[in-house]
Amino acid sequence: MRHLMHGVDYELNATPNAQLARVSGEIKKVSIFGACRAWSGMVTRVDEANAYAREREILTLRQHAWAASVAAFFVVLFGGPELYFFPERLPFLMLWVATSCIPILMLWRARRRLLRRRAVTLATAVVVFSILFALLGYAAMTGADASIIGANSAVVLLVLAVLLPWPPLYQVLAGAPALVGFPLLVWYQRLGARGIYWYAIVAAAVAASVFISRHLDIQRRAIFRESRARDEAMIVTRSLLKMARELASAMGPSAVLDCLVERTRNLLQVDWCAILLETSVPGVFRIAAGSASRDDLLQEGKGLEIRAEEYPTLRRVSDPGSILEVSRCNPPDPRWRALMRYFRTRSMLVTPLERNGQVVGLLAVGRGRTEDPFPVRHHRILQGIARQATIALENARLYAELEQANRLKSEFVATMSHELRTPLNIVIGYADLLAEGAFGLLPEDALEPLQRIRQQSRELLRLINATLDVNRLESGTVALNVSETSLEPFVRALREQLLHSPRASGVDFVTKVRRNGLLRTDLEKVAIILRNLVGNAFKFTPQGAVSLEAEVAGDGVARFVVRDTGIGIPESEKDRIFEMFYQVPRPGEVPGGVGLGLYIVRRFVDLLQGRIEVESGQGRGTVFTVEIPSLARNVPHLTTGSELEDG
Repeated sequence: MRHLMHGVDYELNATPNAQLARVSGEIKKVSIFGACRAWSGMVTRVDEANAYAREREILTLRQHAWAASVAAFFVVLFGGPELYFFPERLPFLMLWVATSCIPILMLWRARRRLLRRRAVTLATAVVVFSILFALLGYAAMTGADASIIGANSAVVLLVLAVLLPWPPLYQVLAGAPALVGFPLLVWYQRLGARGIYWYAIVAAAVAASVFISRHLDIQRRAIFRESRARDEAMIVTRSLLKMARELASAMGPSAVLDCLVERTRNLLQVDWCAILLETSVPGVFRIAAGSASRDDLLQEGKGLEIRAEEYPTLRRVSDPGSILEVSRCNPPDPRWRALMRYFRTRSMLVTPLERNGQVVGLLAVGRGRTEDPFPVRHHRILQGIARQATIALENARLYAELEQANRLKSEFVATMSHELRTPLNIVIGYADLLAEGAFGLLPEDALEPLQRIRQQSRELLRLINATLDVNRLESGTVALNVSETSLEPFVRALREQLLHSPRASGVDFVTKVRRNGLLRTDLEKVAIILRNLVGNAFKFTPQGAVSLEAEVAGDGVARFVVRDTGIGIPESEKDRIFEMFYQVPRPGEVPGGVGLGLYIVRRFVDLLQGRIEVESGQGRGTVFTVEIPSLARNVPHLTTGSELEDG
């Protein structure tokens, strides 16, 4: 029944703001309740009746083409036999056709003006009345058979009852010539009992057409009510979904509040919107955010406090999901009247913001141009926004608390790491002096414990440094320190550092520069990436070899490949190895470290605008490939590289 919803159908492809504006324009309210209408249920029914009347006008106008076709068919059906059997009646027949066409043409020319005045249906009924009345005049002047006139009138009325969506009253108006004029024609033509019999048939046809019109009108109204409710629910849902998307992108309580009031004012097409949050004093609300079409309203509202005890009507919104509508023409008490006059507001809506069953604030909107009640659709939208606002504000509060906790955590980790590193460096320094014999030779049975102290101290130092790196990464304080060097000496220096890293006996370490070139990037971070990758390879390679290959490609991208012959990474774990604190589970083994090395690798690679790939399999070793773009113009490659091998 798409045609029944013409008045709403075109809004479904529009934005929620446009939908509200257009639908509100279509559903205009009448002032049968005077300037002050307090009962919103009655207003809702009036709105619905007016909307249905508007829809009926549009549908009647659409059916005019079919009605004209029926009229033309009726003229041919009646006029053809008349001309054939009674050619002398041609002048009267032409007069009847002319008197019928004139009101039809007038109706067609004035259709748009009649639609604006909601008079299309009435004008159509008047045109049908005039045509049937003129037909009776034709019969009276020519002596045409009254039974034929009655039969044609009955058929026309029955067809129009189905074709035109007018109410029964208009059907009675259209059939009035048959009900009133036909018995006069019977009396005029002295038909006697036969005329009475035909009048009974015509009256029955008129009654049947009225019954059909009434039955179809009830069905159309029910379909319209259902379609209107469904479409309004769709508008409300789309509006709330749009609001939810916009609130989801707002971070922090202040941003959420500003987004709420601005979007709500635009969505409901009101003059102002404000959010009042409860202060530390129960029952006292203060404006926390506002949006208005006039800046002076915002300035006047700053710092305003509303005490619930001074506005007893606010008790109506003490329950979650409730809503309060106030009109200046009929305010609950003088305080409301003064408040609304001060802010130049004629009507307003207030609904509570609720958290855990307690009212924590108020969401209010107001209009300064009209005292008409708000549509029920606006009630639903405002209540939905209030529920979303509560959730968004709670999420924003939790987000702010999380940011604060994360900031405190970062400060604590940074402080503790620095405080731990100072005494640890002293421990490592004295342990190295002991190992070098600076305090005399140590007994043989003390060398192994001393070596363990040195090894575990350095492991702890690496952990502290990694923690500091992660903390800087998480806080966004890591800066790039770009410098340049040739690739070959960079790899050679890195190899010298890695030769002293702990590894299983018998594991060879090989480095190779396949193609030398200029490396211009943050060299310290590249070194950390490679140290972590090689150290990780040492840890999981019980025998065989670990190799580091490097080259600078023709496009200036430095490529590093770390390959080992270790235990490998299961296919199911490859996507998780770069997560913070994650370590691949090894049955029967106690994991070493805390799982920060590869996480730091991934973050530093991203920071350097590079990329990293991993190829591995259970028992097949692992290959990490890192590509780091150079930040300088490519330099011609002078050498092919050399191989440095640990003997």
